[in-house]
Amino acid sequence: MSDTEESRAAIAVVRRCIEEVEPTGRKMRFEAIDAMRVVDGRIIAHWGVGNLYSLASQLGGIPESGQSI
Repeated sequence: MSDTEESRAAIAVVRRCIEEVEPTGRKMRFEAIDAMRVVDGRIIAHWGVGNLYSLASQLGGIPESGQSI
């Protein structure tokens, strides 16, 4: 058994509504990390976490530091 980790990032353009946020046409970066448990060359378990704070910040859902809500 072995454990492995992988981080990844994707860049996309917002062209449709996401929840209640209108499309901006701007490029956005989405980051995630995945951890997998491998046994005999096969993935038997997978855990993944996306950086939703960064995504919400890029969509304007989180004020930048120093700004009031």
